Amino acid sequence: MRSVCRQLGSVTAALLSLTIAATMSAAIPAAAQPDIGSTALTPAVSAGQCWKANQKAMDAWSWSWAAVPCTSTHNLITLAVIPVPAVWGDAYVTQPTTEDPPALMVTRMHNTCFSRLRTTLKPYSVKPAHLSIVGSVFWLDYSRVNGTFYAPTRAQWTAGQHWVRCDIGVDAFGAAAAPGLVNLPRTLSLLLNHIKANPTFYAECEDIDWNFADCRRSPKHVVNRLFDLRLRSGEPYPGTSVVKARAKKACAARGRQCDWFDWPSALGWARGYVASRQWKSR
Repeated sequence: MRSVCRQLGSVTAALLSLTIAATMSAAIPAAAQPDIGSTALTPAVSAGQCWKANQKAMDAWSWSWAAVPCTSTHNLITLAVIPVPAVWGDAYVTQPTTEDPPALMVTRMHNTCFSRLRTTLKPYSVKPAHLSIVGSVFWLDYSRVNGTFYAPTRAQWTAGQHWVRCDIGVDAFGAAAAPGLVNLPRTLSLLLNHIKANPTFYAECEDIDWNFADCRRSPKHVVNRLFDLRLRSGEPYPGTSVVKARAKKACAARGRQCDWFDWPSALGWARGYVASRQWKSR
């Protein structure tokens, strides 16, 4: 999702030091966007607004320009704008130079939006037929559907705008231009209903170069199982070696149905990514 991929999780891939780094695609020219460094106060933000992000925006913590009409091209939709305590930004106001929010503020905003994204998606979660799940894993956490969040700029925060903007987007197929998000329908409701009706379209598959690929069209690599690596709900991160060993054992037990696997980092685990993705290659 910087997407609730820059923000929501981190995994380490196994076998031959394979790194599964999805190169995302979308043909939205960077020149079409205002400069992210602007400190001008934006109009009020609200749920249902639409945004056209370029890579610079996806790499930033704050958004400094207006929403676009939802009838025009856009690749993010706001799920919610959630008020947050002013105390979260104490260090934001006093830090000397950088415009980036302090780490604790970022973590709190991340967790707030991650929770809202899951809550929003759960009524529309229909597991793809090709995917099996072991344990308590929410499959859309491991799909092309993701989220991102934006904090107010320091000028906005100082002026009393204490909120976090939670957006939803969808990673694109292939290795085309950044920022790697597909264009979305005009309303959040249309997007959510499409996710529910077409789960295989949003599931995670990869092409030969490990870019996102359409699971409906015989991709090279398919995530066919999500395996919960916890021994109990709420288990603290047991360490990289332990998590890797559990993931490796779970993959080996499936024989030829599991060719590749990964395991969550400590950061990913803390953010709710507790599963090993298991791939079958063709």
